[in-house]
Amino acid sequence: MRRSLETLGLGADQKRRIKDVMKAYRASRGSASPQTREQLRANVEAVLTPDQRTRFAAAMQEQHARGRNEGAQAPQPAPTT
Repeated sequence: MRRSLETLGLGADQKRRIKDVMKAYRASRGSASPQTREQLRANVEAVLTPDQRTRFAAAMQEQHARGRNEGAQAPQPAPTT
């Protein structure tokens, strides 16, 4: 997510607000669930302008696609005999 945010040209206030959102998320990570991650993303998106939200969504999709492709290309261990 951080990599996706770096490309958006965030203002100083946006950076501060997103830092606060991330800090609160990290504090609650002990009980992290998919809902918590979804809430993190919603809280981050609430700070962004409409254009930034569109670019953020595209960057996140690209990041997830890259992650899936990298996982598919992971070398398989050699069979033991």
